[in-house]
Amino acid sequence: DVFTSAHCSHVCQEGCQCDPGFILSDSECVPDSECGCLHKGLYYPRGTFYLGDRCQENCSCGVECRMACSPAGCGPLEKCAVEEGIAKCVPAAQGTCQVLGGFGYITFDGYTFAHHGTCTYVIAQSNVPGLHHFQVLASIERAENGTVGPLMAIVLLMDNGNEVEIYPKILWKVRLNREDFTLPMETDDGEIKAYQDGSSSILKTSFGMQIRFTSSLSIQLTLPSSYAGATSGLCGNYNGNPKDDLWLRSKQPASSVSTFLSSWAEEVTGQHCEVECEPYCGPCEVSKPDPCDLLTNIDGPFKPCANAVDARPYHDVCLKARCATSRKDKALCLAMEAYSTACRAEGVIVDAWRDKCPLECPADTHASSCVDSCSSTCAELLSPGLCTRCSEGCQCNGYRVLSGEEYVQVGHCGCVHHGRYIKRDEYLYIEGCSKRCWCEPLGGVACESTACVPGQRCQLTDGAWGCYREQGVCLLQPDLAVQTLDGLKASLEANIPYNLASLCDHHSDLWFKLVVYQGPCGQPWTVNALHLLLHNTTVVVQNGRVYVSRPIPTLSSHAPTPTNMDN
Repeated sequence: DVFTSAHCSHVCQEGCQCDPGFILSDSECVPDSECGCLHKGLYYPRGTFYLGDRCQENCSCGVECRMACSPAGCGPLEKCAVEEGIAKCVPAAQGTCQVLGGFGYITFDGYTFAHHGTCTYVIAQSNVPGLHHFQVLASIERAENGTVGPLMAIVLLMDNGNEVEIYPKILWKVRLNREDFTLPMETDDGEIKAYQDGSSSILKTSFGMQIRFTSSLSIQLTLPSSYAGATSGLCGNYNGNPKDDLWLRSKQPASSVSTFLSSWAEEVTGQHCEVECEPYCGPCEVSKPDPCDLLTNIDGPFKPCANAVDARPYHDVCLKARCATSRKDKALCLAMEAYSTACRAEGVIVDAWRDKCPLECPADTHASSCVDSCSSTCAELLSPGLCTRCSEGCQCNGYRVLSGEEYVQVGHCGCVHHGRYIKRDEYLYIEGCSKRCWCEPLGGVACESTACVPGQRCQLTDGAWGCYREQGVCLLQPDLAVQTLDGLKASLEANIPYNLASLCDHHSDLWFKLVVYQGPCGQPWTVNALHLLLHNTTVVVQNGRVYVSRPIPTLSSHAPTPTNMDN
């Protein structure tokens, strides 16, 4: 309205107003000097963008609110499309790789294989000059019942140093450079965007990559055609030939699927890798008809999608995945979900297959084939941005929305501060713990200056900044080397008990003494026994067992006798 006052209302209205020296541009307050431009009667914020249905003009709104445009057009592998209300050049073609729950794989070129290995694997990577370098890792663990799965984490490493992590146990959040962000989120430079899409989390990058992580712990990785022939990893080389996808890091063809996976395994501290596929590997007998035939049955639930997406790779990986796992029903459902997702991306919605594979939803929610993510979370209601209007997922019962990882009434939503969602009764520390922000009871955000008190330091813990008590760490290593709480290193003699640590004040309620004994137990030397002495309890760890002794009870007491517990 600074350009024209013809449509302004002179009646005072209640609402939010930018602070002095700032003015509303699009949906945020910016300094007066950063106001946008008026072009052909339309307002555009500062920046560079395309105009026209074929992106034939490349315009820039710069200083002094001046617009400069020049003839343009999209590249040979691109097309003009409108995304999020903005015309832009996007890839004309894309390649998609899928990881089904940790044991079924469909490469960019459509090659399918199944495996029972557990480790952290390089799903895809590229370091070709002229393209953004990246690496996508997926961590696959063994379930409590001994079967492979589920996916435990996805990590995206980018060439500018950014590290994005997605964990299934951290609902509707992504971890950027070790800090948690509630969805939706977008970095200031627009390089990384993440949002909720029904029961999936979507991660997008400025160079055209998209990662979909479903609630069933499957991955769908999409890359623009500019990366064709420029990738490596479990997703293959993206060159259009499925027959040459199994290549080792050494750029030699793999002799087997196990060798292929071993080559792309990453060493992660604390993780035990099992790359062999026994006992579920090799050829197996497939019954006729097989449940996987639902994917290709011309009269089956996927009939509407038959001409939109080729079902054969999904049918093939379904058969192989069912051979490679004891969870055969799970493999079938993952394959059908993957095909259904591909169909939905082409505008074809198929959901009749869900009768055999019901969508698992949390308490107080129900499954829906059309969830409006734009109105199902507090963060989206307070700060509309990246979202989808209709996706399969879990819908809240009643008039409730998602606040972080819990469902609340709309009136109990938190607030948004600089794109960060803050739950009620939650503090957000920012700028090196120099500022602490929270939600006001009647709405809005309040912040105050703060600092960590002596004995505390500002650090990232479990994805959040905060002031935490400083801690010292004493290390005793198998080679008899010790590092004290203050960092001094020394060597100990074997076969001698040592007071590793104790509190000087014997009268303190916090008194303890930790005594260790190191002796030969094969090689190298190791701790044979550990004694933790407290005022009323002694704990002994020895020979793989834990012994806990308590004070001898008096005759009038009914206290239990000393206990012996397996570790």
